[in-house]
Formats: sequence, C-alpha cells, structure tokens
Amino acid sequence: MNNSLYLFLRTALFILASCLLIIGYGFWQRAAWALALWPWPDGPLSYLFISSMLLAEGATMTWVCVTMELNAVRGGSLGFAAMNAGISVFTGYLYGQRHQSLLTAWTIVCGVLAIGALVLFVMGAKYERRDVRPSPPVVRTSFLVFSVALFTATAMLLARRPIVFPWPLKPDSSVMFGFLFLASAIYFFDGWLRPSAANASGQLLGFLVYDIVLIPPYLHHWSKTLGGFRVSLVIYLIVLFWSAALALWFWFKYGLVKHIKNL
Repeated sequence: MNNSLYLFLRTALFILASCLLIIGYGFWQRAAWALALWPWPDGPLSYLFISSMLLAEGATMTWVCVTMELNAVRGGSLGFAAMNAGISVFTGYLYGQRHQSLLTAWTIVCGVLAIGALVLFVMGAKYERRDVRPSPPVVRTSFLVFSVALFTATAMLLARRPIVFPWPLKPDSSVMFGFLFLASAIYFFDGWLRPSAANASGQLLGFLVYDIVLIPPYLHHWSKTLGGFRVSLVIYLIVLFWSAALALWFWFKYGLVKHIKNL
C-alpha cells in the first residue's frame, strides 16, 4: 500500500473511531450535548442502546485502525455503508415532512459515511488478510446464528413491529435501530461466509463492548417487563451472555499479544 494512502486511511479510521467512542460515551452518560444529536427525544433505554452500538462500532474500528486488516473488514465496511445509506434516505424523507435542520445534518453526514465505507469495501478486495488463522467452528456457527437473528430483527424493526426490544420503541427509532442492526447482520454474515481470526477479532471485540454496556441495565430491567417484552428480554439476554462468553473464550484462546505478533 502506498505510504501516503496508508497514513490517510489509518488517520481517517482513527478520527472516526474516536468520534464514535466519544459520542457513544456521551450517550452512555446521557450527556446533554450527546442527546441533542439524536433527531428526537427518546427514552433512557433507547439512549443506552444507541450508546452500545456506537461504542461497539468505535471499538471495532479502533481494532481495524491498529491492524489495517482491510480485506477482513470488508463485510463490516459493507454493513456500515448499508446502515448509513438507509439512515441517510430515511432522515432525508423525514426532513421533507418536518424541515428540521438536524435531520439535514443526519442525511448529509450519513450519506458521506456510506460513500466512504463503500470505497473502503472496494479497496479491501485489493489486499490479502494478514492474519490467516482459521476461525474456530464454534465462532463461525455462532456468527451464522447471530446474522439470521439480526436479519430477522432488522425486518421487524423496519416494519415497526411493536415488540422487538424489551421496551416500547418510538416508530422512527424502530426504523433507525433496524438500520443499526442491518450493519451488524451483514458483518456477522461475512464472518460466517469468510471465516478467519482476522474477521472474527474485530467483531467479537465490538460485541463484547456492546455486552458490557447492556447486560447490567437489561438485568435491572427484568422486573419491569411483562408478556412479550419479557420474552424479548430473555432472548436478548441469551444472545448477550452467549456473545460475551464467546468473545472472552476467543480472546483467551487466540490472545491479544499472539494476534498482534501474527500481523
């Protein structure tokens, strides 16, 4: 890779990862400046979910910035592009109805991010994976299960089905969350389709961050759920604990230092 291009990509990834982590932390702490970035007022659990997704994306992107595994992350790039393209179109549609300047910013920023992610997806095909170790069968199988579950949840959220999350969602938030899930679904499907340690590392790091943010408040939310919302919470908690155990096992088996030495 050309040195100047390499430096540009790494710098861009670092800046974007830092922004995601900072904004994600802001949502986690429910800072006023962070909540003001969301296009409409929402509930505390919805803000927490937004935080978990931003922090997970930021953690994964930080890993990509460190390793520069551009081929292995092609699925993540495609998912990120699909997510941002969908949000850009949706917020543009909402702007046509509401004429809110914040929706314009979402449309433009997400559109630019979608184009950038597509460029990274195309560029990734030109480079080989640096860590060529195979992905463990249990990880690959889990990724297939995760992707099927996420594609199903995506369809339900985009259709604004009433009980997908363990709490009632605002209709517009349901659509936005659907696009967030779409990115993860595509990334995990690629992890099943092209199994490798290089592919799994960033995904499981992001998933572990997601789990750490959500498990405690979701357990606390147990007593407040009834009926279908409790069923949703049970399914959600199973996935969270499963993915957390899988991530910890994977990192113990492969080892962070061992992985970096293999680059």
